[in-house]
Amino acid sequence: MIEFQGGDGMVRKVSLSVSMLSLLVVSFLLPGSGPASASTVSPINVGLICSCSGAYASSLVGDEATYKAWASATNAAGGINGHKVHVFFSDDATNPAVSRNEVETMITADHVVAITDDSGVDTAWEAFANQHNVPVVGGGLGGAIFNTDPDWFPEGQTANALETSVVVAAKKAGAKSIAFFYCAETPGCAEAVPYIRTLATTLKTPLVYTTQIAYGAPNYVAPCLAAKQSGAQALIVVEAALVVQSAVADCAKQGYTPIDVVDGSAVALSDTSTPGLRDNLLAIQSDIPFSVKANSGMKAMRVALHKYAPSVLTSPSFGETIVFQWISGQLLAAAVKAAHVKSSEAVTSAEIKTGLYSLHGDTLGGMAPPLTFKKGAPHPVDCWFWMSLKSGVFTTPYGLTTTCYR
Repeated sequence: MIEFQGGDGMVRKVSLSVSMLSLLVVSFLLPGSGPASASTVSPINVGLICSCSGAYASSLVGDEATYKAWASATNAAGGINGHKVHVFFSDDATNPAVSRNEVETMITADHVVAITDDSGVDTAWEAFANQHNVPVVGGGLGGAIFNTDPDWFPEGQTANALETSVVVAAKKAGAKSIAFFYCAETPGCAEAVPYIRTLATTLKTPLVYTTQIAYGAPNYVAPCLAAKQSGAQALIVVEAALVVQSAVADCAKQGYTPIDVVDGSAVALSDTSTPGLRDNLLAIQSDIPFSVKANSGMKAMRVALHKYAPSVLTSPSFGETIVFQWISGQLLAAAVKAAHVKSSEAVTSAEIKTGLYSLHGDTLGGMAPPLTFKKGAPHPVDCWFWMSLKSGVFTTPYGLTTTCYR
């Protein structure tokens, strides 16, 4: 007679014969036998660092839940080559010191083998991650590091192509002149101004007005009136989702309804009811637009979210960063599979990098621009998708073929 505690916490007594006891002992002693072998398969520890509170929070609602939904769906299907995914999450509150401390803990205490970057202050821990050879695989808010650091692997269009894509968008929409509202919270936003000015001049859509706008400003009436007076036919806004909505709505109240060109990370379901945006939006999408339902990968994402994080699908904040998280998980899975890591082996950071280097022009099932990673070189992605909003309905005006500009 032996006692054991079941998964429900109840203690049960079972009578075993000598032969049954022998079989039980053998199952524990033989490697790879019975259910014990499944429990010995090492997990893939992944860190997700997010600026989910602070200036960028409105663009990142649902990101944690989505990445964890991807992990849950992956684990339910047997994991990646038999390895279950374990996600360590932290909100750095857009604080560089906090961000660095959290990433240090993930690497040294949690032993993560990869990090997904959803932080607006990732430069605070870039060097630490690199020193420990932990690759950064995708994200949603990562800045210029993704197109300059060889150990950072983007899941979609990188920041170096953002300035280009928004000017190309204004030109494509037929605008003859441009106004540019950019974020006050990140130095990189101001650094984009000279490049946008030069490219706008080259494409004969001159930049006639530019200004910073800040998260938490009481209103954006003054810059709207100035942009209107400049005669700009397109308004490029690079800010968090809530700021973009507030700024464009204020402009509409002043009778200024230009073509609104917006980076995909600031596009959300709630734009369908935002004055100005609901009729005049042309958005740059780093990955496949979140409104697409026919793609098999997007179907799988929606099924997983419906099961593991249903509130994400119905949230007004449902938008492109949700797709970023899902595809980031898919990129990690593709890397582990490409590295041919067996279930009997531990997945290491080095093997994840090896798998990433073997990807050439991979679109992850049509969900990302072509991704190619070369060892020792940065990985800029100069291609993007398109999404527009007319009469409150999202469309893909140029299909699902990516535009590349080099």
